Amino acid sequence: MLPAYSVDKKYSFKHINSADGLSASNVKCILRDSRGFMWFGTKNGLNLYDGMDIERLKCFDYVRKHGNDNIGALYEDKTGKIWIGTDRGVFRFDPDDVRFKFMDGEASPSESNIEAKKIGNSNTESPNNYVLRILGDAAGNVWVLIPTQGIFRFKGDKVDFFSNQKTSDNKQHVYTDIAVSPTGEIYAVSNYLDIYVHNSRDDRFRKVFSNDGLLPAPSSLTKMISDQDGDLFFATLDGYIYSYNPHKNGYPQLIDFSKTGKVYLRDIALFDDDLWIGTHNGLHILDLLSGSEKELRENALDPFSLSDNSLSVIYRDYEGHAWIGTMFGGVDFLSNNPFRFDVFGREYGLSSMRIRGLDVSDDGKLWIGTENNGLNLLDLNTGSVSHPVVSPAKSSGVMHFVDVIGNDVYLGFTHSSVLKVRGGIGKTEILPIDSVAGNDRSGYCYLLDSSGNEWLGLGGALAKRKKGETGFLKVEDTGSNWIFALFEDSHRNIWIGTMGNGLWKYTPSSGKFRNYSYDDGEIKPTGLRSNSISSIMQDSKGNVWVSTDRGGLSKYNEAKDDFITFGIEEGLPDDVVYNVLEDSNGFLWFGTNKGLVKFNPDNSFIKVFSINDGLPFNEFSYNSAAADKSGIFYFGGNNGIIAFNPLLDVPGKQHHPVYFTNVSLLDLAEGSDAEGLEGVTLGKSITLPSTCASFRVTVSSPEYGVSGQRFFYYRLLPVGQEWTRIDGNKITFANLASGDYRLEVRYGDGEDVPVSELRIRILPPWWRSTWAILAYLIIALMAVVLLVIWLQLRNKKKINQREQAYAAEKERELYRDKVEFFTTIAHEIRTPLSLIDIPLEAIEENGIDDPKTSDYLKVMRQNTRRLLHLSRELLDFGKLDSHMLITKKEFFDMSALVSETAERFGPAMDLNGKDLEVDVSNEKLMVFSDKEAVTKILSNLFNNALKYASKNIRVVLKESEGIVAVSVSSDGTKITEKERNLIFEPFYQSEGNAEKKNGVGIGLPLARQLAAVLGGNLVLDNDDSLLNTFTFTFPVGNAEKEDISVADADKDNYVLDEESNQTKLRSSGYHVLVVEDNESIRHLLRD
Repeated sequence: MLPAYSVDKKYSFKHINSADGLSASNVKCILRDSRGFMWFGTKNGLNLYDGMDIERLKCFDYVRKHGNDNIGALYEDKTGKIWIGTDRGVFRFDPDDVRFKFMDGEASPSESNIEAKKIGNSNTESPNNYVLRILGDAAGNVWVLIPTQGIFRFKGDKVDFFSNQKTSDNKQHVYTDIAVSPTGEIYAVSNYLDIYVHNSRDDRFRKVFSNDGLLPAPSSLTKMISDQDGDLFFATLDGYIYSYNPHKNGYPQLIDFSKTGKVYLRDIALFDDDLWIGTHNGLHILDLLSGSEKELRENALDPFSLSDNSLSVIYRDYEGHAWIGTMFGGVDFLSNNPFRFDVFGREYGLSSMRIRGLDVSDDGKLWIGTENNGLNLLDLNTGSVSHPVVSPAKSSGVMHFVDVIGNDVYLGFTHSSVLKVRGGIGKTEILPIDSVAGNDRSGYCYLLDSSGNEWLGLGGALAKRKKGETGFLKVEDTGSNWIFALFEDSHRNIWIGTMGNGLWKYTPSSGKFRNYSYDDGEIKPTGLRSNSISSIMQDSKGNVWVSTDRGGLSKYNEAKDDFITFGIEEGLPDDVVYNVLEDSNGFLWFGTNKGLVKFNPDNSFIKVFSINDGLPFNEFSYNSAAADKSGIFYFGGNNGIIAFNPLLDVPGKQHHPVYFTNVSLLDLAEGSDAEGLEGVTLGKSITLPSTCASFRVTVSSPEYGVSGQRFFYYRLLPVGQEWTRIDGNKITFANLASGDYRLEVRYGDGEDVPVSELRIRILPPWWRSTWAILAYLIIALMAVVLLVIWLQLRNKKKINQREQAYAAEKERELYRDKVEFFTTIAHEIRTPLSLIDIPLEAIEENGIDDPKTSDYLKVMRQNTRRLLHLSRELLDFGKLDSHMLITKKEFFDMSALVSETAERFGPAMDLNGKDLEVDVSNEKLMVFSDKEAVTKILSNLFNNALKYASKNIRVVLKESEGIVAVSVSSDGTKITEKERNLIFEPFYQSEGNAEKKNGVGIGLPLARQLAAVLGGNLVLDNDDSLLNTFTFTFPVGNAEKEDISVADADKDNYVLDEESNQTKLRSSGYHVLVVEDNESIRHLLRD
């Protein structure tokens, strides 16, 4: 006997709404693309759905600065691009570059479209208004219906326009919908229910059916569709539905629909022989063959009913799944998979959704225990639910198990022991456990073994009643444990599961108990991973399976007397495992806290079903698994009961492609380079700046219906070669180094599973970018070039320095040679000059009567003295250069010396027409220095001024802070800046006074060196005046520092003693000693 739900198909919808991320609950259009993604158009944006996550896309063309988020139509063309109809025209989305393009091309009326030309308001039209429908034909053309304008055809880069038509009586026929037949013909229907077909030969829409009042005038046409045979179906807002065969040239036939003229119809769709009709009053399913109808409406008690009665769109995808868009409830999904989960809850009359105990009796009744509201009985033949009152008076109503054994039902309650209901609904008997239970009378499990013995699991003991006896006795071997599970295997061994103290095995033949427990420090582990046992079963191959809390599922290995365990590490979604059922194919099914598991014991393949597959819950419950005679499985949880046929879960498409749907950046700082990079990424590569090296990649393999969860595996090359499983669909990377990576992802495990890859490039920081490296190379190259240039310059400089040093040495040698030469000449001519000068002096003193001869003698005497003066300068210069000049310091009056020197040069000044002004104080200025050297310096300055002054010469003597300064200014030609230092070089003569070159150029150099010897200096003042001013400075001097007595220096005030030798010598005359190496001079001096 089949359960009621398998005969009368149950429609269980999965709801997708704003809680899942949908941008609005008013869904206007739906599309599934060739990649498998679902597109939902709402009045508040476009949504992309992959079965797990929803990504919202903003329909905006950033190039044309145009967008609109009121989405009314969707279509995928042959190239995989998505066409989106909005309130403000058509957009096209390219999944490869994730960009929207506004299709704003202006269209010209088709040349053959005479009607369009006649009524067109202009020569061109642009699709810029509300879009109702978009579809494509076999040739790849995209047709867009904008009711206020007409029909646009996008053919490559060309856009054609077919305007709404007018009849001869000037009635405006507005195209209200279009449809494409299986052969690619484009049909249009007007607001007057006239039907048109596009004729490709003359490129115009021709009327194939003219209503002419044959059909009642509709309030408005809602939808037109075509079936696989090419027949058209169109419906009106007030519920009239027609079918029309365009190839028979007949009339549209009104379909017999019970709600014709009584509902507000929004959409129609064909599902094989069923016509689905969406209204504002629910969903109507009309069987076109039998005429039977089914009405589905929102049911507040049924979480899997329609989410809203106001439907807006019905869509059937290419796998036959149904997607229903509602006005206020989002999207309702109904899987076409024959393997489905049907749900039993409050809508069937269950007293509670918290299930704790399930079993099926032979008469087709499902006994249901609840945690908080007693016992329920579901008749699987009728679907009715009753509530037998069987709990004892003191019971809290909290149940722990339900076991059906033959015609009897055993029920376990908290603090109320175990009840036995004879015949299912007959007399109730409380099992006698008073001598065993103690304070805790809670019953958790019951077993009637093959020998007729009864076993009870209590909160603090294991009780046993042998066959034929009246009372239960405590089994002392298991202690005072919480007994939670009992089972007898095919070898008649009794397995006893406890909560907290492991597993016991009782062997009747030996009477021995064996304990299996989990202990981290155990030398010989049993293989169990938990001591909390929730259920025990044996499969058709004789294997004993033990479900545990927090320890997974364990299989008994009889050969080694231990267990092989499967848990999270082996691929289970959770380590909490509830009761296990085996189907006829040998697969094990069990609930966990994270979904329902299908397990293949032969290869350990795991398939997980969750709420994404239509389950009402992921968390199952204890002792809540049962199977009826037809093989239908029932599992209870915290939100009702699920029922399914496990044999209908056949392997589907195994090779699921993986897509990369989103890249989200972690720790994104405002204003960083990464802003704007987040979004849908269906492409094959991404490039991120170095500041965005931490990011999360969302992957997807679109699946809908009851498919069972598999896991994504990934690896990042070249970082690692091992595949890593992830829970969910998000892969996170943190602080990836700059470089190129290849992210490989597959959906499912196994070598034959296809792999998708995403190439990731993390750009280096600016200082490691290509341009930066190029700059570094350029800088390095420039540094090398500069280094080479520097080395060349340094070598050149060294060479120049060597050449300069060589030239300087040569110049010094030349200078020394010149000085030596002039000194030698001066020394050699000095004696002849003296021999000339002395006789001339004697002749001059004797007097010459002849005036002319006397003048000649004077000229000879002047030039002789000039040569003698020059020779003395040369000899002094030579001594200074060779550091052989010895100074003779003495006290003298500097004022008097300057005045005397001025008086000595006075006649020459007058003779040459020069005005000499001397600014000297009348007071004595006593200095201690070499008077002869000072005199030579002054003489050189006066002589230099005499030679080069134009008219005026001024001499100033000053003393300040122990420094004597003599300034000699003249108004001659201004010495240039270039010559300021050259004039103090030996043998240099000014180029500006070439006509006055009558010396050898050693006067000023000699004066400066003499000044330096005296501790002073001789400089040419640098001022803005037109005068050349030479300033000679030297210190006043200090006799004490020179170790000379001041009294010895003042010769003029010294009084000779009358008895001294000097007085005696004066009275007797003087003797003069003449020392001269030249004999001629000695004779002249002696005479």
